[in-house]
Amino acid sequence: MRVVLVWLAALSIPTMVMMAPLEATAHPRMSATSGAPCTTCHYNSDGGGMRTEIGWDIQKHTGLIEHDRTRISLLDNRTTNRVVDWMAVGADVRAMRVRATDGPPPTVGDDGDLVLNLPSQRIFPMQAQPYVWIDPIDQISLYGSYAISDQLFDGELCAVTYSGQACGQAYMKASFSPRLPSLQAGVFRPSTGIRHDDHTMVTYLQDPSFGLSTVQPPNYAEFGVQASYQPRYWIKVEAGGYRSDQLASAIDDNLMGTTVVEGSDPAYLGRVTYYPRFDFGPERSFFGWVGASVYGAGDYRNDQGFVGMGWLDRGAVMMEVSHLDFGSDAQRRTINASTTGAVQVSEWFVPHVRVEQSIARGDNSDEDRRRAATAGFQFYPVPFVKIQPEYRLVQYHNPGDERAGWSMGQYYVQLHLFY
Repeated sequence: MRVVLVWLAALSIPTMVMMAPLEATAHPRMSATSGAPCTTCHYNSDGGGMRTEIGWDIQKHTGLIEHDRTRISLLDNRTTNRVVDWMAVGADVRAMRVRATDGPPPTVGDDGDLVLNLPSQRIFPMQAQPYVWIDPIDQISLYGSYAISDQLFDGELCAVTYSGQACGQAYMKASFSPRLPSLQAGVFRPSTGIRHDDHTMVTYLQDPSFGLSTVQPPNYAEFGVQASYQPRYWIKVEAGGYRSDQLASAIDDNLMGTTVVEGSDPAYLGRVTYYPRFDFGPERSFFGWVGASVYGAGDYRNDQGFVGMGWLDRGAVMMEVSHLDFGSDAQRRTINASTTGAVQVSEWFVPHVRVEQSIARGDNSDEDRRRAATAGFQFYPVPFVKIQPEYRLVQYHNPGDERAGWSMGQYYVQLHLFY
């Protein structure tokens, strides 16, 4: 744990010093730099997915080449993502070029030394997902999304890459008064931790021994009911109950043979978030959020703490720690920690850095560690298009078997098209 704290401190101090103006795009740091909750720009209660009219309009005006110079009349003439008064639409499409691996299986050469097998470069689709939002009356709204698979034309309507992924979301949300909690019921992602707009994070609820698989992968969703209550701008409380079919699939497939969660086990969620604000003048306003969540089912439990602080229109730092306990039978516990800093050179160019560490320990004193340091930037050439190159140094280490350790550099280039 001491190593984790050193990493967090090492990045936090220089990042706070280097802050410059920061963009208002659909990322967790937007909330940290504006003081606005994620639901300002997204319909989902924890952010991500389809954008609201405010989120859509912000993206329309974000780009090196502004929307009125793109010569796309459809975009220039539109002022909202609503197709009719009671329905809005959206979409996310992602692809990535990467030299990456889920942990290259090392081999021992003839001389007894460890040989690391480097993966080849490849391009693959990450996401193709349309959304629809329907609000026939003020108090009731309906949300739906569908994750299109590359096997769709082979007749596979619900094909997923990783265990625990869902084919989409479908839920109803009821909000009768600002003084009362809002309720949503259906298939959706429980509001745990920070919902990052990056599917490649090492510490995204990951156990180092799982490879690229995660406990709650992108498009993770369960059937359930969740209540959200925000009586004041500075406090928000959420609680929910769910089935755990996808959670059971993700955990049991990775632990191979140890049953931690049954699909019939009820899952539970509790989350509280505090939104501090500090105003020292027109150009010295600071916002942020500090919170914690607990989510679990069966013998599994995930405790997360998170904090984000931002200087209005300048920059942000976000830190998150999660503790995953897979129960006494699995004899497995994992601690993940990450710190991210973002700086805006202009509204369409945002460099960022991130350090992450995962430590998994078993009761038999077995231990796996994965560390990563990432540097990259987000570039918006035109509205609704993001290009994100990154370079990442990854290190895997098992103190019980020195020959099982390896380290490598990886580069990623993500293309994100959205609406």
